[in-house]
Amino acid sequence: MRSDRDEVSPRTLSYLPPLTGQSNIVNARQPMAPETQPLNVYNRIFGGMVSTGTNPATLLAQKLSVLTFMRSDLTRLQGLIPASQKDRLTATADSINQLEASIRQTYGMTTTGNVCTKPAMPPNFAATLTGKQMMGTSTTVYTDLSGVDYYIPNMPNSHPHLDLGLTQLQMIQTAFACDLVRVATFMWSAGTNWVVFPGTFQGSTIQGNLQSTPHHPPSHSGDSATNAWLTQINTFYSTATAMALQGFMNQPDIDGNKLIDNTIIVYITEVARAYDHNQQNMPIIVFGGKNTGVKGGTFLKVTGGSLPNQTGGTSGNRPFNDLWLALLPKFGVNASVLTNAISGTFSIGSGQPSGTTMYTGALPGVFG
Repeated sequence: MRSDRDEVSPRTLSYLPPLTGQSNIVNARQPMAPETQPLNVYNRIFGGMVSTGTNPATLLAQKLSVLTFMRSDLTRLQGLIPASQKDRLTATADSINQLEASIRQTYGMTTTGNVCTKPAMPPNFAATLTGKQMMGTSTTVYTDLSGVDYYIPNMPNSHPHLDLGLTQLQMIQTAFACDLVRVATFMWSAGTNWVVFPGTFQGSTIQGNLQSTPHHPPSHSGDSATNAWLTQINTFYSTATAMALQGFMNQPDIDGNKLIDNTIIVYITEVARAYDHNQQNMPIIVFGGKNTGVKGGTFLKVTGGSLPNQTGGTSGNRPFNDLWLALLPKFGVNASVLTNAISGTFSIGSGQPSGTTMYTGALPGVFG
């Protein structure tokens, strides 16, 4: 979570101020900050789970108990709302019935027994509170945030940052398999991160023969030696992500398939080219198994549309939102919801077009 200027962006997905009030709706809409300690994630998600695993019958009972509560709440509302709103309750009741039918079908399809086992308790990773020199200045930046962004000197293969990330991804895998949650966001590090790597890493040596350095500042140099070093860091992260994906491919899911068969994973980076922050030709990989509709083994070179000029390039590529528009139906959301939400005119930066440059429509070719 630590970054050059202690920015908000690496720590939350929303710049909106916290909402006031005590209602459940208000509390659910608070910005979510990332959790960097796997032990805290473990206690929050798995603290109350039985250690012997969860079978389909138990999960089905849990799901149906929630539907029972929802129906009882609808009955209570029947006597509270005006007649003009009765149709809405009827529609909600129909949706609950459809959901129950879907849940019964999903959990009734498998006889594989336990697919979910409580993971081992992770360690509490040691964090550091050191200051760093801000990129391009002589200023040393200190922060109140702690970070597991160091490596152990003289042991380049021992990187707590890697161990922590793989532990987090393993818990996401287990939480999915236990059907405790089905959507998660994971970030290895922010673009302006302080994650330290050895000066010689996986066969490449950074310009200046530094013993070690944070990942972000050298990304602006642009020299060939440093770029080769940065490429090895990309390889490091991609290899670790591939290890996590292999876990999804081997993990049974509740319906008898593998977890990857029911999961869509989007692997992205913050910028296309580090040294000038170019955001064109963004590399994206979409993973998904047989039930997701992802067209595997397909390379799409996406062009067309209208974008404002980017650093180091010209306009022409499609907005990133077009990919999210293509993904929305997979989560049961009509693509027009996002389109309608952002179709108004609003400023996205001085001198830049507004409104329609935020999207052109769902990106074709991702799903078959």
